[in-house]
Amino acid sequence: MAYTIRKAAAADAPDLAQVLTQSWWSAYRDLLDDADLARYTDLRQRTQMFQRMLASPRGACFIAFDGEIPCGLFLLGPSCDADFLDHAEIVSFYTLEEYWGKGLAKEMMSAALEAVRRAGYRHVMLWVMQENQRARRFYEKSGFQAGGREKGSSFAGYVVEVRYLYDLAGRGQR
Repeated sequence: MAYTIRKAAAADAPDLAQVLTQSWWSAYRDLLDDADLARYTDLRQRTQMFQRMLASPRGACFIAFDGEIPCGLFLLGPSCDADFLDHAEIVSFYTLEEYWGKGLAKEMMSAALEAVRRAGYRHVMLWVMQENQRARRFYEKSGFQAGGREKGSSFAGYVVEVRYLYDLAGRGQR
């Protein structure tokens, strides 16, 4: 199946919010409590967040479609980690649950890595919840390697996140 993946425009904010909120419920329902999920999946708030984000020159947001159906998104930007300022960062990477295992995430990752390469970066990083084994398997299968650093995050209760690294020149080997 071929998907369309393109840079998001301001008019895509409602679709991005819908994909993000649905994806969060699917991906995190067993990792976070319902109150935290509800707080971070308010459709109106997420639409406003994407409107602000798309108006900002920092980073890039991409949206994936299956025909006319929005089904995935990823956000890229420069790393905010002081020890990895020369890296790009995949800030968010989500697909709707009904697309899991259907090749969408693989196509999106190829597009994300190509966008990072075109932006002039040689390395990319991301953070993933330590307990999110499904996502970690996907990133490892895509060539990312755990980067030896973990951090606590209180964005939804308290979770531990693991940093993953990818070397564009070495195609994942670092």
